[in-house]
Amino acid sequence: SDWWSKYYHALGKDPRLERVFKERGLPTLKMYDEELEKAHGRFRDIMEVVKLQRPDNELSSDFEEDSDDEDAHVGLFKGSFKIYPITEEMHKRAEIEPPELMFQNLPSNTPQDV
Repeated sequence: SDWWSKYYHALGKDPRLERVFKERGLPTLKMYDEELEKAHGRFRDIMEVVKLQRPDNELSSDFEEDSDDEDAHVGLFKGSFKIYPITEEMHKRAEIEPPELMFQNLPSNTPQDV
């Protein structure tokens, strides 16, 4: 079953879908009437949102990270950085056999004619 079928089944407004999902034992969705944060407490996105600052603006002691200075901020980055210490052995092993890179099979970001 596709995502939309699961969605409409979860709404509970189509008895035919209810019968099909029950007969076939298909996986279902659970719908919440409130935000997930309210339903599950400490739910949070695994990504962080960081304001991107122009490179010519140096950080100073009076810089506030949540500043509303529109000239200083040029965009937002949503992602996650993980930095781990590595041992000398891990470094040597990586030189012999480089680790598999994440996101290595992404499609081209060049414009496509549609």
